[in-house]
Amino acid sequence: MAIDMEQVDGFVGCCVDLESQVRRLEEELAESRREAARHALAAKRLEAVTANALDAIVMMDASGRATCWNKAAERMFGWRADEVLGRDVHGLLAPSESVGRYLEHAVRFRETGQGPALGRVLELEARRRDGGALSVELTVAAVDMDGEWHALAVVRDVTERRRMEDALRASERRLAMLVETAGEGIWQLDADLRTVHVNGKMAGLLGVAAEDMLGRSYFDFVFPEDLPLARAKMRERARGVNDRYELRLRRPDGTGLWFLVSATALMGEAGAFGGVFGMFIDITERRRAEEALRQEKAFSDALVNSVPGLLYLYSSDGRLFYWNSRTEEATGYGPGELADMRLEDWFRGLPDELAKAEDAWKLVRSQGAAELETRLVMKDGTSRPFYLTAVSLELEGESYLIGIGTDLTALEHTRSALAEREAEFRLIFENNTDAIVWADAETGLVVDCNIAAERLFERSRKELIGLPQARLHPTDRAGQYRAAFRDFVEQGSVDLPDAEVETASGRRIPVELSATVADTGKRRIAQGIFRDVTAQRQSRRELVRNLEEKELLLREVHHRVKNNLQLVTSLVNLQFEGFDAPGAAEMARNVSGRIRSMALVHEQLYRSGDLSGIDMASYVEILAGELTRDTRATTRPSSCAWRWSPRFWASTRPSPAGCC
Repeated sequence: MAIDMEQVDGFVGCCVDLESQVRRLEEELAESRREAARHALAAKRLEAVTANALDAIVMMDASGRATCWNKAAERMFGWRADEVLGRDVHGLLAPSESVGRYLEHAVRFRETGQGPALGRVLELEARRRDGGALSVELTVAAVDMDGEWHALAVVRDVTERRRMEDALRASERRLAMLVETAGEGIWQLDADLRTVHVNGKMAGLLGVAAEDMLGRSYFDFVFPEDLPLARAKMRERARGVNDRYELRLRRPDGTGLWFLVSATALMGEAGAFGGVFGMFIDITERRRAEEALRQEKAFSDALVNSVPGLLYLYSSDGRLFYWNSRTEEATGYGPGELADMRLEDWFRGLPDELAKAEDAWKLVRSQGAAELETRLVMKDGTSRPFYLTAVSLELEGESYLIGIGTDLTALEHTRSALAEREAEFRLIFENNTDAIVWADAETGLVVDCNIAAERLFERSRKELIGLPQARLHPTDRAGQYRAAFRDFVEQGSVDLPDAEVETASGRRIPVELSATVADTGKRRIAQGIFRDVTAQRQSRRELVRNLEEKELLLREVHHRVKNNLQLVTSLVNLQFEGFDAPGAAEMARNVSGRIRSMALVHEQLYRSGDLSGIDMASYVEILAGELTRDTRATTRPSSCAWRWSPRFWASTRPSPAGCC
């Protein structure tokens, strides 16, 4: 059989092609197996992802039936996968009122793969198996599978987030309401310290509309003199330091308000300064009250420190609680030492004074007040006399003792000096030779007398004290002396030239009485000084009698001298009658005239009631008359005229004048 080589070649070629095809098929099979393995791996990965995803993953076919339902979907909606797969998802999960709308969208999606939910994140309401509602966040993607559109949905339960967001929004509304209705001002600044938010209260306090404050610098509302403080505080905020402080802010009208500022720095995540949030409380009235209180305290301190003595406040346990500056000055103790002082510390070494002080303390506690004159020990160890007063005081439910201490050192010296003066006075008073009696100016009763008064009235001091002053005088003139005493007390003068006193034995003694009224502060005292003038009056009577006798003798002498001079005149005239010598008659007249002038003086003295001198007018008148008579006897008549004012001359002067 012949072999057709062409056939053989053809067969061989066919075998080669077949082998080639086999190898290609084997490679395609291997590739298919690898692809299947990859798909299987991808399926496992997808299954793992869907099984472990926290969000629900749901896939629906074009008819809306579930083709995929992961564990998260089971947990979220309460349906198991075997219960859902193949069922209409819209009917299971959508609220009944929304099913119709979703089905309309499903028709369009089935035909075009388009829909309003694709490519968006939606928040919808869904329904659980138990009928409960939940809020979900839905993301839908269209997937073409074998020419059929499927919808892949990722569903996240946002019920809690929605609840929190609702709560947050409600909180924000409440916060906004709180901010706007807050009693405090609220002010927020940005990093440049410009206003980004301010509530109505803050704007109202500053007198500016809230919208007009937006964008304005914080420092626009600060007084120039307060800018250094305000800027320093803002530098602290920029460092992230929060603070509370007081600051004055300026209103548009130039007035100011004081605020208590609670400032919080707003810092970014990287620590960058983002602004300031501040709460502002109006403390203007408080500051005014504090200023008024400060002034009141200053006044109170000045008043307390102006007290000339010690001022002290003790607690109920005997501890010095408060004192004035005079206490430190007077005692030498400093503030730290006085703060530890107790009652007994003032009486170191003076047990008797301490006992009196403790008794006074008990008296204050029981009766509410006490006073005490005692001695206190100073820091230098010396003791000084003080007059202490104290009253009980209740402050905020606590018992205190408050009082004032007066330094009696000067008074003690005054008392000592007064005692010395009193002793000196009593010595003078008691040893005065005149009787001194003191009587009450109102009642007229004797309150004291000296030893001379006891002798004068023949009564002891005890008997005299309490006796009415009128009883010191004669009984028959008691009314006169009572009236004189009243007039003396009212008018301050007394006129009793013939005053008398009556002794216990009934003797009446003439006295010279002088009186004064003195006010002792407690009562008015009338002082009478009685001087026994019995001997003086006797001496005066004898003197008067002697004077009368001497005056009688002197008158007799003048009368005799006048008679003798007249006799001499007659003798001279007789003697000259026998002379014929020229001028003898003229000489006789001159001598007679001079002798008559002397006689005229003695006659005037004899006739006058005062022998110490004469009235010159009368003397000259008489003398001129004599001269006129003499001139009439001469050949040359003469006349004279005179004017003389009455003048009294001593008795030794007229005679020489008349002789001239």
